Amino acid sequence: MSKEYDIGSKWTQTLKTRAFKHYRIAGRRYSLEGELELEMMAVLDRSHRFWIKKSIFVEADWKQGWEE
Repeated sequence: MSKEYDIGSKWTQTLKTRAFKHYRIAGRRYSLEGELELEMMAVLDRSHRFWIKKSIFVEADWKQGWEE
């Protein structure tokens, strides 16, 4: 697994479909099917969290690092 999916890595959601744009990976787990899931935490509000499957995350509009 590459370091880009490590806990604490920074990501920007390019299409703002949620309340925030900048996130960090706060957790990782594997589903019952063995697929990696990432817990995303908003930088500006740590209570804003959600889980996303890595396969969906890779296809979605996310970029590594923080961008404006």
